[in-house]
Amino acid sequence: MVLARRHPSLVGRVVVSGAAVRAEGMGPAALKRLREGSLEELLTALPAAYKAAYSRASPDGPQHWAVVVGKSRELWLTPVVLEDADLAAIAAPTLVVAGDHDFVTLDHTLRIFRALPKAELCILPGTGHATFQTEAEVLDPIILSFLDRPR
Repeated sequence: MVLARRHPSLVGRVVVSGAAVRAEGMGPAALKRLREGSLEELLTALPAAYKAAYSRASPDGPQHWAVVVGKSRELWLTPVVLEDADLAAIAAPTLVVAGDHDFVTLDHTLRIFRALPKAELCILPGTGHATFQTEAEVLDPIILSFLDRPR
């Protein structure tokens, strides 16, 4: 969404899932865990499949996983803030996806959806934050249909 806002000529369409434009969008429980919990607690809370996938792909090896999670934590706590006016200026059609049990609150997802002038909304039932990974069979045809539509 930042690229679509700052460089609209580079973006034809946008697909986002579990997006948060401010830290508070994650909801109080998730935000508290990120702010107050230890790195070890965060490492334990993340699905083991994430570490396994990282270990297979990373040239730095599995011992580097904690470094990546630590940096990700800082990123999650200091997201790029897009105001409603910024979202309203995004001209590209945007598909806003979220799981109904995402740690990004449904209210925050709806705020993003409502602020975007050319948005479509897809809330997947019974799913969390990792919709692209866990719901690929359902979500891929929806995304492809969205991307393939004529302008």
